[in-house]
This record gives sequence, C-alpha cells and structure tokens, in this order.
Amino acid sequence: MSRVHVLLACLSLAPQRPVREDPRDILRLALRAVESGNTAPVQTSWRERVSRDSSDRLALLGLAALARLTYDYRTADRLYGRLVAQGPGIPDRIGVYGRLDQAAAALARGALTASDSLYAIGTREALLTRDPAAQGLALMRRAVAQVRIGGTPAAMELVSRAQRLIPTTDTTAQAELLCQRANVLTVAARPGARREAFAGAALAARAGEPRLQAMCLQVVANSLPLESLIDSAIAVEGTVADLDRRAHDRQGLAVALQRRGYLQVTVGEYGLARENLQQAVVEGRTSGSLSPVAWAELNLAGIAILVGDVPGGSSYLTLAESLFTAQGDRAGQGVLIGYRGSLARLAGDLPGARRAYENGLAQSERMMGQAPVYYHRMLAALAMEEGDLNRAARELEATRARALAIGMEGYVSGLGQEFGILALKRGDLPTAERFFRNHLETMGPGQPGRHYPAEVRLAQVYAHRGDLAGAERIVTTAMDSLDGWRGRLTSRDLRLLAFEVRGEDLEPDLGLTDVLGRMVRGGRSEAAFRLAERRRARDLLDRLVRMEAFGSRESPLRAAVDTLRRSYAGVEPADVSARIPDEKTALLEYVAGYGGEPTILFALTRRGLHGFLLPTADSLAREVTRFNTLLESGAAPRAAGQRLGAALLGPVLRILGPEVTRLVVVPDGSLHRLPFDALTLPGGGLALARFSITLVPSAAVAVNLWKRAPSTRPVVAAVLGDPAPARAGSSPASAATREYLAAFAAAGGLPPLPGAAREARIVARFAPRAELRLGAAASEAWLLHTPLTRYRILHFATHALVDDQTTTHTALALAPGDGEDGFVSPGDLASLRLDADLVVLSGCRTAEGVVAGGEGVLGVIAPLLQAGARAVVATTRPVGDQSSVRLIADFYRGLAAGSAAGDALRSAKLAAVRRGLGARDWSGFTLIGNPAVTIPLRRTLFYGVWSSRRRAVERISAPDASVARTHQR
Repeated sequence: MSRVHVLLACLSLAPQRPVREDPRDILRLALRAVESGNTAPVQTSWRERVSRDSSDRLALLGLAALARLTYDYRTADRLYGRLVAQGPGIPDRIGVYGRLDQAAAALARGALTASDSLYAIGTREALLTRDPAAQGLALMRRAVAQVRIGGTPAAMELVSRAQRLIPTTDTTAQAELLCQRANVLTVAARPGARREAFAGAALAARAGEPRLQAMCLQVVANSLPLESLIDSAIAVEGTVADLDRRAHDRQGLAVALQRRGYLQVTVGEYGLARENLQQAVVEGRTSGSLSPVAWAELNLAGIAILVGDVPGGSSYLTLAESLFTAQGDRAGQGVLIGYRGSLARLAGDLPGARRAYENGLAQSERMMGQAPVYYHRMLAALAMEEGDLNRAARELEATRARALAIGMEGYVSGLGQEFGILALKRGDLPTAERFFRNHLETMGPGQPGRHYPAEVRLAQVYAHRGDLAGAERIVTTAMDSLDGWRGRLTSRDLRLLAFEVRGEDLEPDLGLTDVLGRMVRGGRSEAAFRLAERRRARDLLDRLVRMEAFGSRESPLRAAVDTLRRSYAGVEPADVSARIPDEKTALLEYVAGYGGEPTILFALTRRGLHGFLLPTADSLAREVTRFNTLLESGAAPRAAGQRLGAALLGPVLRILGPEVTRLVVVPDGSLHRLPFDALTLPGGGLALARFSITLVPSAAVAVNLWKRAPSTRPVVAAVLGDPAPARAGSSPASAATREYLAAFAAAGGLPPLPGAAREARIVARFAPRAELRLGAAASEAWLLHTPLTRYRILHFATHALVDDQTTTHTALALAPGDGEDGFVSPGDLASLRLDADLVVLSGCRTAEGVVAGGEGVLGVIAPLLQAGARAVVATTRPVGDQSSVRLIADFYRGLAAGSAAGDALRSAKLAAVRRGLGARDWSGFTLIGNPAVTIPLRRTLFYGVWSSRRRAVERISAPDASVARTHQR
C-alpha cells in the first residue's frame, strides 16, 4: 500500500478522533498526494467531509493546499479566505497554517509584497496561538521575500529569529532552515552558504522530502558561481530539475530551468540556454510562478542583445518589466534598466541609452554596491561616442571614485584603457601612451584577449605620431599573440570570445581602421592589407563559432576552426595577385571606417596592390540605405547610384585598364547590402554594362577557391523546389521551431511557390543527371542525411529567411519529417560536406545577413563556402518566385553555352535590362565565390511565351527517367 493510501486510511478515522488531527499532517498529506501523481483519493475524501460538515476546516485546509500545489490558485484563494476569516477571539492553529499556506501561494506567484505581508500576519497569529514552530516557519519563509524587496540584512534577521523558535527535533523544518539561511548567505556573497545548503539537502533526503531536497540543492547551485564553478552549478541544476520532475513540482522546475539557462549563457552554450529558458517560461506560466518567468525573459533579452536582435530584445524586456513591476521585484527592475540601456545603444539610440543609464544611476545612488560604478562607466562610454569629451572625463572620474569607495581597487586599475582613449581623442599622445602602457603592465602576462584592445590603441598613438613602422610592429605582435592564444582555447572559450558584447567598450571600433588608414596614406598599403586580412580571417572563424553555438546539432567545432585557421589565415598581397585567374579580373577589398575614420579600399590585379582612402562608412551607410530604399520601391535611384559609384568605384577605375571586366569584391559593413552592379560609373553607364561583379568573404577565401582544381566529375544536380513547409501546430515543436515559424509568419508566412516548382523542373532539364525533389520530398532530412559530395550542383527554389538583426532567425525552409523540423540553419549548412561547383539559393534575400562592425554577411553563404561550395548564387532582396524563373533559366542557359558562372549571371542580368526591366528585378541576384567556375550542362529545349505585361510562363515536357529522378510526395 502506498504512503498516500496509508495516510488516507488514517485520515478516514478523523471524525472519530478530531482532537488528534493536526494541520501539519493535512498539509503533509496533500504534498505526498501531489508528489505521487495521484491526488484523487485524498481530494475525494476531503470533499466528502466538507459536504457532510461545511465547517470542517481541516478538510478545507487540505483542499486549499491541493489547489495550491496543483496551481489552481483561484480555488486556493477562495478556500484560504474561508479558513483565515477570523471572528472575535484568538485565531486557531488551522487558521495560522492556512495563513502560512496562503502566503506560500502568493510567493509562488511572485507576489513578493503580498507574501511578505501575509507571513508577517502569520507570525503574529502564531504568537497568539502559542505555536513557536509555526512562528518560526513564518519568519523563515518571510525571509525569502525579504531578500528581494528588503535586502539581505533584514532577511538574515528573520532567519536568526526563526532559528531560536523551530524545534531541533523537527527534521524537515531544520532542513528548510538550513537552506533558507544558506540562500541569504549566497545572495549576500558571504561564506558558508554551500556547506549549510548541502547539510539541509542531506536532512531533506533523510526525511523523504524531494521538493525540499531540490530547494536546498538549488541554493548549492546558486552558490557555486561565486567561486567560478559554473560547470558544477550547471550539473547541480540538472539534478534539481530531475528531482522537481519526479516530485511533480513545476514551479521548482521553472526556477531550475531558468537558472540553468542563465548559467549556460555564461559559458557560451547559447542554443541550450535558449531552450531551457523558453521551457522555464512554459513551466512558470503553467504553475503560475511568475518570478522565474520574469528572469527567464530577462535572460532571453540578454541573448537577443548578444546577437544584435533589437526587436527580440525589446519584446523580451517588455515582458520581463511588466512581470517585475507586478511582483514588486526591485532587484529585477534594477538589472533590467541596464539591459534597456544596452538595447538602446545597440539600436543606435544614444539619447535613449543615456536616459536608461541615468535612471539606473538615480535608483542605485543610495546603494554602496557595484551598480553605480557600472552606470557611470556606461555614461562615460556614451559621452565618448557622442564626442562630449568633458562629460566623458567627469563620468570616468565618478566611476573611479565610486569603485574606490567600495574597495574595487582591481577594477580601478582596469580603467587605464578608458582614460587612455580619452587622452588620445584629446590629442594628448604622451598621456595616452602612459595610460595604455600602465594598463598593459597592470594586467600582467598571459592574457592576450584582454591585451589586444590596449595594444591596438597603443599602435594608434604611434601612428598619430607618424611612426608607422612602430604601429605596424605593435599590431603584428598583438595579432600573433592573440591568434596563438585563440588556437589553444576550448570550444566553449571560443564561443564566449566570439559573442563578447562590445556594448560595454567605450568605443566599438578598436582603432585598427585608423591605424590601417594612416599606413595606407603613408605608403605602407601592403602591410595594411596583411593586417586587414588577418582581422577578417578571425571574423570568419568567429562567425563559424556563432553558427555552431546556435546550431540544432553538434558539430566538430574545434577541428573545423583549426582547418579554417590554416586555410583562411591572412595572405600576402603578392600571393593574391599571383592567384588572380587572368588579366580580366581585379579584387577589390573594402575596410569600413566608422566614427569619422576613412574607409579603405585595396585593389589587387596581377600587376600588384593599390590602396585608396574613401569617405567614412558613416556617410556611406546613409547613402546605401537611401539607394536601396529607392531601388526596392521601383524607382531609378540614378543620383544616389552616381554618388556611390563615384565614391566606391571611381578611384579604382583610374588604375584598371579596359581589359579588366571582372570585379571580385570583398565588402565590409553596410557595403554588404549594396548591389554593386546597379551603381552608375563616373561618365555614365551601369557598372553591370562593363563588369561582371561577384563577392567573396575575404581575399584569403578567394585565393583558396582559386587554388581548387576544376572538377572533372560527371555533372549530377540535386534540385529541391517548392517544399511542403512546416505548419504551426502540426506537431509538437521545439522552442527553436516555434521561433522559426513565428519569424517566417512575421515575414509573410510560407505560402506555396508554384513558380519555384516550375523553376526546379527547368533547372533539372539542364543537368545530364538530376535528382528532382518537390513538395514533401524536398526535405531537410534528405539534405542533412544524404551524402552530397556526388552533386556538382545544388539548387534550392524555396522560401528563405535572413534576419537582418540576428543569425538565430536565419534559415532555409524545406519540408519537415523524419525527425527534422524543415528549417535549415546556418549551423546545419556549415556541417554539410560538399564538393559542389555551384549552389543556387533562389529564395528571398538569401545573401543577406547580420552586418555588425565589419563582420560581414552572417547568413547562409559563408557556411556553404566553408562546407565546400566553389560558388553560390543567392538573392539580396525579396524576389518573386514567378519573376525569377526567366532570369534563372537564362543563367543556366549561359552555363550550358560554356560561360563561366559570373559571366553567365551577368549575361542573364543584361538580358533582363534589354527586356526593359529595372534594377529591382535583376540586381537582387548575386554570385559569391569563384566567378570562373564552369559546368558542362545540356543545351535543353524548352519553349514558352514571354510577355512584358505578364509573368513568364514556361512549358516544358516532364523530365524523363534518363535525365532526372523526380520525387514528389
């Protein structure tokens, strides 16, 4: 017989012996019933008792406790109201324990102030009933709320009073006392917390109290990060979650999942963290426990800010703020203000960021904690960005003073770099150098990741003095040290490094572009190019790390990073020139300069390298936005195209002979969004009319692509078109799947693409052998689990989502099934093994991605090149599935005629121009990779009607079995 049934049997005797029944036994019985997963027997018994005697307050207490423990708070509140309503006279023990249980219900829902008041009333009522044990419980549990609304001194005083009242013979209460005291010690960062929490967990286990054991171990997990034992804390949180699941405690589970997710963020496990945090929201809302929901939403906002997702971060913060306000959680509200400032700064709203930081400072001024130090430093950062150097100096001095006042001497010694930047901006080079050198000496050896920013700033001082050789030497040594150190890091360390938030730096730009620009001006273009390429190679590696961190499956990150480091390390200008395929080709590499610094253009041909200084990227970004807005509206942005053409291509035209007809462009910053072939050249005429223009992520990537021998394998194509997409609510979905569905819905949904199916059939006709997969057969499972090295062409005619704000919402949409959700992430693409001459992504905006601080396109292109593709054709703006069919057909026809991929795409675009189409209709298609790739295709026959007043319609015969295998479900 189970414990529940034994207790129920005893309970059935209650009417005969009511004086022996105790409210604590009733509460314990309710708890055991919930933990067993079978509440029906006791609930039925108590309901029968109440039906026989409506004044049976013990049965009412049991029903109220069951309602609370099963999260039926409306019923619980109604029953507690009946229990604690007191007439004249002294309250009884049933009313006291009902009051304590009512307070527990308020605390579970995050109503901290209400819970605190109820526990205070319960303390007085327990005193009146002369029940010291109940009084001790009330004081001890009130401390939980006081930690959040009154501070740790008040909470510790409550625990100390409770300790004198709770009987030493009550094992369960003593276990809880140890855990509550440990919790206060942990929040106060005082020693001894973990020892007491472990002791409480042991007592709880002996008493057979799994929920209490989980609560104690939660405190253990909370204390471990104070000693940097993050991995241990994550493991303990896993144990806590298991205990909570076995005890059917969804409230405790929400807390464990939220804390585990938070800890996983701190060690770079962002994908796992997001899953746990989103599940914490589900468990917390289901159990009515709003505190872990609020903190989980705040943590999700932190992840969004980390990856540049401004809309997502704002949404999460709004939810968290409303919950913290409703709960009266001042601690949460204080942390949230800092997040608001970081989000506003990320969005470029410097006044909004300043208001947030000033608000946070005002709220924390009376406290001698670290918050005022943080807010003064961030206000200094904003003043620096806005060019108000006097205000920046005042805020930095305030940062130093507040830090010294609370004994943060180590923090003060780390402010040297900020003071050095201030001196550098004021032109006081001796003072700047002294600060930077002192800062480096203070940090000591063995920390290249922290040394690097200060070393680059020191190089700036040398460059400003005109000592370009000294500046080059400092930067080169710093990069050598940094790259060597990164090569020894673990995968987790690499993830953390790749996701470091630059919002806390006094200036996002480290000053490297300033140094490189001065080197170009001083005739040291080759050295500047080498350093620029090294920075870009490191950015490519960080991009891979980001994709792995949010990928849906494990990937061999360490091996992949080592391979890429060897392949894409910085190259010599002479190596690039020697590898340029022919006299027709020139490589243009841009390095965006912000904050008034010039943009740099390196132009390489077979004859050598030239360096140019162009307008600052701040002005170029505004012009690019204006140009694209007009282009996408259907207008002809001739004036903007002329200005950008003159600024970006005009200088280099003077050194390019008429024989150069191919430009391989390495864009940077906002230039990733610019359709170069739609620009107007000085003197008139589209760039498209003179050049075939393709993109590459870096010169090193271009060299590696040029080195690869042409393929001689038979041409086999895999063509996936018009897949049957995932639908919301069609099956149980992971948090990531729900996010993808929501993101696609916000972008217009996943409607059928009949033009994509037609396009896929046309493409299959060009290949000597093709695997044509349509509808449900065009699945993610097929792509991820099929050996793909046999295919020289992979063509996707499908929906694509590339979020401009974050890589986490970027995906190709294929059909779900066989354990896959149908959304192919950048991490999934990076894990593929390809040996493809060409990958075509004929979807909407597949070439775009997050552009942040020169990191470049983070969408789906770089992972495909890294996976083994030689060239990728993608789209940089929305394209209609019908209108793109003819351009794609013309492109493949050019390949079949023997043209290289870049020339074939240019010919298809020129054909569109001759048909009278505007740049909006053809400039969205871009080739990234090696433009010289050639593929022997069939000269297929198809016929149709092409009309300027209607969409293109192709009528082709169905592929026969000798040409293509068609799969459609």
